[in-house]
Amino acid sequence: MGFVNAYSRSMWVALTVVIGLTLLGAEGNPASDAAKNAPSGQYKIGVVDRKKVFDEYNRQKEEMKKLQDQVEAEQKEVDNLVTPIEADKKRYEDNKDKMSDQEREALKDKIEQAARKYQTIYKEKQADIDSRTAKLLRSLKDEINQAISEVGARDNYHLIFEADPKSGTSVLYYSSTLDMTPKVIEYLNSKK
Repeated sequence: MGFVNAYSRSMWVALTVVIGLTLLGAEGNPASDAAKNAPSGQYKIGVVDRKKVFDEYNRQKEEMKKLQDQVEAEQKEVDNLVTPIEADKKRYEDNKDKMSDQEREALKDKIEQAARKYQTIYKEKQADIDSRTAKLLRSLKDEINQAISEVGARDNYHLIFEADPKSGTSVLYYSSTLDMTPKVIEYLNSKK
C-alpha cells in the first residue's frame, strides 16, 4: 500500500507540475528562462540516472580509491595488534600445563587486556571510516545534484526526472533521446 501511495503521490506531483507549466506558461516558473527559449507550449524534459552518474564520475572513483587506500593502511595497523595476541594465545595453549597458576592467570589477563584494546581500536577505526565514507558520499551526491541543476539550466530543461527504475520514481518509460546522463557525466568530469 505504501508503494501505491508513494507512486500516486509522485505521479500527482509530476502531473501537477506539467499542468501548471502548461496553464501558467513560463511566468513564476524557476525554469522561466528555459521556457522563454522554447517554442510556445513546448517544454524540455530530461531524465538522469544518478547511480550511473555516480559510478562513472571520475572524482568519485579517485576519492573512493584514496579512501580505500587509507582503510587498507589502517587495517594493517589493526592487524598488527592481532599478531602478539595470537602469539600469546599459542604460548598459553602450548605451555599452560607447564605454567604455575599465577603465570597462567597473568598470561590470560594479558591476552584478555590486549583483546579488549584491539576491540576498542577496531571499533574506533570502523566508526571513523564510516563517518568519512558518509561525508564523502554526501559531498559527491551534492555535487551530482548541483551538476544536474547546472546542466538543466544551461541546456534549458524544464523538468528532469530520476531515470533509475529502482529509485521508485514515477518515470516508468522514457525515450533514450531524453536521457541526459552522459551530459551530466561529461560536465562533472570536465570540471577541475
